[in-house]
Amino acid sequence: MTRLLGYRLLLLTGILLLSVSCREDLIVPDTRPVTPPSFQEMVKAYRDGRTYVETRTLTTFSKVFFQDGSSVVVPTEEWVIEDGTDTLAYVPKTVVRQGTNWFIDGVDTGIGRANGPLEESVPLYAYRNLKYLRIWASNGEMIEFDNGWEPEKPEDPGGPPTPPYIDPLHDKAIPAGFQIPKVHITTEGGKPVDSKENYVDATFRFEDPSRFYTDEESLEVTGRIKGRGNTTWGMPKKPYRIKLDEKARVFSRWGNKDWILLANYSDKTLLRNIMAMEISRICGMSWTPMMLSVEVYLNGQYQGVYAFSDHKEIAGHRVNIEVATETDLEGGYYLELEEAMDEPVCFKTVWDTPVMFHEPEYPTEAQQKYVKEWFNGFERALERVQGEHDYAYRSYIDVPSFINYYIIQEITKNPDGNVRKSTYLTKEKGKPLEMYHVWDFDITLGNCDYTNFEKPEGWQMRYVKWYNQLFFDPAFKKAVVDRWNELYPTLLTRVPAFLDRQHTLMAGAESRNFDRWQILGVKVWPNYYYFPTYEQEYAFLKEFYEARLAWLNDRINAADY
Repeated sequence: MTRLLGYRLLLLTGILLLSVSCREDLIVPDTRPVTPPSFQEMVKAYRDGRTYVETRTLTTFSKVFFQDGSSVVVPTEEWVIEDGTDTLAYVPKTVVRQGTNWFIDGVDTGIGRANGPLEESVPLYAYRNLKYLRIWASNGEMIEFDNGWEPEKPEDPGGPPTPPYIDPLHDKAIPAGFQIPKVHITTEGGKPVDSKENYVDATFRFEDPSRFYTDEESLEVTGRIKGRGNTTWGMPKKPYRIKLDEKARVFSRWGNKDWILLANYSDKTLLRNIMAMEISRICGMSWTPMMLSVEVYLNGQYQGVYAFSDHKEIAGHRVNIEVATETDLEGGYYLELEEAMDEPVCFKTVWDTPVMFHEPEYPTEAQQKYVKEWFNGFERALERVQGEHDYAYRSYIDVPSFINYYIIQEITKNPDGNVRKSTYLTKEKGKPLEMYHVWDFDITLGNCDYTNFEKPEGWQMRYVKWYNQLFFDPAFKKAVVDRWNELYPTLLTRVPAFLDRQHTLMAGAESRNFDRWQILGVKVWPNYYYFPTYEQEYAFLKEFYEARLAWLNDRINAADY
């Protein structure tokens, strides 16, 4: 309710003169509060009849997605969409008009009734769950967006009933007798896939025996395949990139051409990347890649368990930004920090930070200069935080996204997360740099023999590059502590439950994987610990996560943090 009272800020730009009388005809029409631009966009989407998909709620804004690929950003300073997705039984607040004002759960909003059309009203209260987005407006109307989702009932397995588990990726209960999906790849003429540069034509059959991810048991399409990855490409079990000839909804509600198969050869739990995506969802990154376990067959030969994933690219339901044209200097840009610097256009900042352009792939010289100056301006501003107590850096970055990124990388103790590799940012027009999504977690959570990375204790990100300077800002430090304490209860309970779930969904596939790749009990770079059984590998991952979370909770809440 405290946040809802923030709506009063809207009245500062359009002072609402209310009559002390209850008579509506005494409200002066031209003294209505100013309608937020994002609400006007939502009203237009409603009038246009756009098909609603979902809403993602972050710290400073919510993003509402529609099936045509469009979206509306709702800044929290304009109005708030309350997140009720934890349960469909979420009870919305009561919106009642008493006298001249609207009350939310008995609290006076200070907003009077607007007698005009929806377009001239202000949002009083909004909430979302898995199925609906509902918005109450000051003229008394209620907008409802319904995505048409209905939960599927699992088959009765017999025995005492158990509460259904709502899968966070697909919003429905896992059926009894679930079978892991399979990907069959047949290359033209049986050609090997032995290059990261050259595609091989292929036919793909994606099987979903339980019809859990899709409506059909099998989907057969044509396309191309090639290798991918840096260090991982040099391992015996190869990772792949798939490009279909036509968009297809492969184990997903969204249709796309480009998909990824992660081999996870070094990660003998086969789950660290998938687990990290759950942490990303909890922490509220703008995009979390869809990722699930599948079994892969290449030209009839079993290749083992892979993580099937979204490709990192600009798309309506992936990195959802509008890419800068040649004449548009300010945005948007999709960027990566990667010391390999293997994209066509790259540069290094004044702090020697390696930056690569993903989109546009070939920016103009003016665009390169603009982005480089933005990074350099940010890093020079960071230099002034310590000692000078100058916090101008805040205008260069989306601080909440930098905090969420920090927490994810610190929890996983990711050797590649220290602002040198696999770090993805966007710079949209009129917006600061945002840590948009995360990637690459196969050597995290104790699965690394670099100094101290095998231990659940110790900082990974606290004193790294940008973050070392950011923590000299007391407001940034306080925001990290507050965000951690907000997330901690969910991280403590939901992630172990999710991990157990993924372990169960393997349904014996892990045994087939290690029959194919006999590396249990064998050191594979960069393992520090390696165990003779899969169950021991899995138990170590859970224990490391729980110990890591406990250590971080103690240290982040310590007086000397």
